[in-house]
Amino acid sequence: MKKKYNANNLYIGRIMYISNEMLGPFHHETKLKYIFEAKSIEQPYYEEIFTGMKIQRETTTHKEGFAFKNFNTPYIIDIESFINYFPDEMNKTIHMKSMILRMNDINSSKNKEKQQNSVKTKIGVNVKSKKK
Repeated sequence: MKKKYNANNLYIGRIMYISNEMLGPFHHETKLKYIFEAKSIEQPYYEEIFTGMKIQRETTTHKEGFAFKNFNTPYIIDIESFINYFPDEMNKTIHMKSMILRMNDINSSKNKEKQQNSVKTKIGVNVKSKKK
């Protein structure tokens, strides 16, 4: 775990996974949003800043028009730039100690209302299938 993060390398997203348990529900998604670090949007894995767990982008699992997911494997969904939530933080370094407060702000009802009233820029990468 790092002590400081560049705000431009941070992303906000939820986590989903598909359970292999015989009793449903099989599809799980978190309601809370988490903070992830990635050097660029092109990276297939993002690192959750509090646990250090590396999680794959959901969009990277699409191949030849099909979505492939492994059971009990977490995937990031609804990825947005950290800057969408905190525009004043662009190009700034943020200390880890203040990240827990940012996490609270991201998941607070006040910020949810703010986000619903503003235009959200979803981050995604179109994956094109290669024909051989």
